[in-house]
Amino acid sequence: MIYIHITKQIMLAQINSAIAKNNKKYNFDIESIDNIQVFVNIENQQYLRIKARNIERWVDEYDTELVSLYCEKILGVDEKIYTEAHLEKIIHILNNIKFNRLTGKFYLNNEDEENVTIEALEEQIRFYKKLNSNIKVRKTYENCSVCFDPTMCKSKCDHYLCYPCWNKISEYVCDECQENDDKGCDDETCCHQRCPTCRQLLVVMY
Repeated sequence: MIYIHITKQIMLAQINSAIAKNNKKYNFDIESIDNIQVFVNIENQQYLRIKARNIERWVDEYDTELVSLYCEKILGVDEKIYTEAHLEKIIHILNNIKFNRLTGKFYLNNEDEENVTIEALEEQIRFYKKLNSNIKVRKTYENCSVCFDPTMCKSKCDHYLCYPCWNKISEYVCDECQENDDKGCDDETCCHQRCPTCRQLLVVMY
């Protein structure tokens, strides 16, 4: 019990020291949660954020960023320092969040994900089928192109791919860059993931 208390105090000191600096960020030494490879950090001083390690979303023509899978505000209004109570809240979240394969998000409790189920999505489809035939309805889910489980996660190239499968795809490196140990070629997919269906750059399109 003494060891646990000391460890908490060390971590609190590390968190408060890190967020006091200009970047206001602290990185936890966590590689995966619920078999999803992740980065876990405190961002902008207040927020616990979990990002996928190798799932990127399209920002603009020249930039991508890692997809956020969970975000929770930890510090309250006017709070500047992390205390043991804040650390306990973080521990509770990390111990209890579960990954939803359908939505591609982490949830802390069932209430957050009750409205996003296959049954609920099917009910929506039945509703839309009653509309006029000239109304085009956007698909909300389809089977993953790798494991064939239903998923709402879709790539910019318009292919459905659940995040657990997406998470396992290695970066593609072209032959020229492999031979020259270089990462500066003109192939936009080089050193990035490629869609398993069409081989285009694999990113999330929001």
